[in-house]
Amino acid sequence: MDGTVIVPRAYPVVTKDEMTTGATVQDQMVLESIKPGRLTSLQWSPRERSQLSARDVEVEVYAAGLNFSYCGGRFDSDVLGALNVVPYPDAGLGAEGAGVVRRVGPEVKDLKVGDRVMFLMAGAFTTYAVVPDEFCMRIPDNLSYDDAATMPAVYVTTIEALINVGSLSKGQSILIHSACGGVGIAAINLAQMVGAEIYATVSNEDKIKLLTDTYGIPRNRIFNSRDTSLYEGVMRETNGVGVDLALNSLAGELLHTTWRCVAEFGKMIEIGKRDLIEAGQLDMAGFLAGRSYHGVFVDMLITRPSHCKRILKSLVVYFDQDHIGPVKPTTVYDAGSVQEAFRFMQQGLHIGKLVISLRGPDESLKVNTELATSIRKLKLDESASYLLAGGLGGLGRSVARYLVEHGARHIVFLSRNAGSGPDDKEFVVELESLGCKVQLVKGSVNNKQDVVRAVSVSQNLKVILQASMVLRDENFAQMKIGDWRTTIQPKVEGTWSLHHATLEAKIDLDFFICFSSMSRTTGLAGQSNYACANTFLDAFVQYRQSLGLPATSIDLGAVRDAGYVARDEALLKRMKVTGSKGVTELEVLEAVSMGILSKSVVKPDPTKNTEVAEFVDQSNLVLGLLFEIPLSSPESRALWKNDRRMAVYHNSSTDASDGSGSGGDVLKAFLSNAKKDASVLKANESVQLLAVEIGRKLFSFLLKSEDELDTSVSLSSLGLDSLVGVEMRSWWRQNFGFDITVLEMLGMGTLEGLGKHASQGMLKLIDSESG
Repeated sequence: MDGTVIVPRAYPVVTKDEMTTGATVQDQMVLESIKPGRLTSLQWSPRERSQLSARDVEVEVYAAGLNFSYCGGRFDSDVLGALNVVPYPDAGLGAEGAGVVRRVGPEVKDLKVGDRVMFLMAGAFTTYAVVPDEFCMRIPDNLSYDDAATMPAVYVTTIEALINVGSLSKGQSILIHSACGGVGIAAINLAQMVGAEIYATVSNEDKIKLLTDTYGIPRNRIFNSRDTSLYEGVMRETNGVGVDLALNSLAGELLHTTWRCVAEFGKMIEIGKRDLIEAGQLDMAGFLAGRSYHGVFVDMLITRPSHCKRILKSLVVYFDQDHIGPVKPTTVYDAGSVQEAFRFMQQGLHIGKLVISLRGPDESLKVNTELATSIRKLKLDESASYLLAGGLGGLGRSVARYLVEHGARHIVFLSRNAGSGPDDKEFVVELESLGCKVQLVKGSVNNKQDVVRAVSVSQNLKVILQASMVLRDENFAQMKIGDWRTTIQPKVEGTWSLHHATLEAKIDLDFFICFSSMSRTTGLAGQSNYACANTFLDAFVQYRQSLGLPATSIDLGAVRDAGYVARDEALLKRMKVTGSKGVTELEVLEAVSMGILSKSVVKPDPTKNTEVAEFVDQSNLVLGLLFEIPLSSPESRALWKNDRRMAVYHNSSTDASDGSGSGGDVLKAFLSNAKKDASVLKANESVQLLAVEIGRKLFSFLLKSEDELDTSVSLSSLGLDSLVGVEMRSWWRQNFGFDITVLEMLGMGTLEGLGKHASQGMLKLIDSESG
């Protein structure tokens, strides 16, 4: 440019960051755990507001109830789901809430826009909930949103358990476990409504005081929920008879203890699933005295919408008649403090109900949309056709499956041997089983007539993926013109044919992705023809962009787990020796998503005449530039380590810091040094450093000040329990590279014990890798 040599630069990006989108107050915001198992990964993310079915209503959510996991299922397992103790809920976190109806489906009769409602729905932690009208109930004007959000899940469970299944009546006796939790307090309210005699279990003195002072339950009828002494207490207070109804949420030995507390002809209502899932056994002799055992679970109740609606109506009637009320005490957290709410419930110290407040009295949203981001999800047009030139190899098949998984329902393959491969038919059957129509067009991408034929059978063609490839590797001096042309033609002539065929047919493509190669970027011995062909692809993409047409090229390094390279053991070994990380199949698929979702056309500005060109080519993605060995190391064999275009990778591959800065930086620097020199792990000071860093992470999970950190104090005294251990285990595995069970962690005794275990474990890991 004006006599100045302009050198382009490669700039590293993170796919996740490039596919992140912001939010507005009109967007639906959903609470999600980015990494289930770590409460610190909870965040509010934007979503598109859902379409309504005929019987749906959209509720603008003001408050949502937080549950631990009283049914043990996948419906209400907020805390355990976020901790990954139980499977993360498919529909998202939250099971109940309250708000205002903003939209209604055409067949909704009982509700209208503006109604104040409570609702029962999986995924209730959202600013806009789409709920079937059977699970939504209008609430009285004197019931606040925060109070209403405490009621649906717990009362649907307890009304079904005590009234519908248990037939609890005046004068009968009931044993309520965990009586100061949400379900427990709801059960107490219902039991007092019918005039039953209440016996209860709790875990500490504060909860005992609540039951005696607020609910008038005699102290002698309150027992310990954590040991088998409750049996002697129940039998003593009932004169050896037992209780008519037991509402059980305890597991293991305490479940069997509860079963023994049931009187003749009595009932035990199970609302916990642990023993059922783990195939626990029950003493059959208990049935001889007319006892019965029943299960009541919200995730099953919601499969009976009309029955659920009747329970919700009963709930409101009981409230209007002043028989029951919201679950009290209620602790309210703003939407911006969800991590604190989850962590408080995790500790098992809460009494009553925790509620997440999403909006203020003035309808202002308490979710900070300026900080909320989400990864844009690939959702393809089901009515469109997707044409893959090539695409029947290993990597092409991975891409095709990916397209189908994200909505593609018509894929056309253009290939010289389409249908002739040993497992082509099985692959077609696989895609068809996923609901996709597949057409195989036998022909060459080099032949324009074949290309036109493939385009013509692709109804509503919106997408082209040019993945054709032929390799004829040879030293340039010995390369024959036939080998040159054979490699060049699919990339050059084939791409031109695809381009012109769509222009002539006046087809408006959504995107045109070319699979290029890193050999274009960095060069590779014996592949001058292949490098040249891929150089054309990258130039072609800029050309299409200059015409205002979408196009993206993806320069692939060696894909180590799919396609041609994955079948070449010799090449894989060379990659390992040179320290090349290569590219994973997942990274390729993420790049495809990025190419589709960022399909904006970027043109260079010809009017600019500055000393430094400001053109950024966002349509050219390069995968595979990272190496295991730093570029500054004498052992680095990266062919391009002296290439000025890659200068930024020298900055990103420098050694770790010297340990200054935050605790995380100290640990990161130590672990980096340990990988280079494992002997440092044997030093006593290293064990102490690890103990302190492990303690810092534990205290961050417990919301404690590091001033209280003492590595010689027992872990139980510091606050480590099985639930916090779940988070610690996830962090441990990520940082130290090997696993530890929660029981092993608890068994180490002190932080010093954990530090020693971490040191020894990493030594074994490094020895095994070097061996």
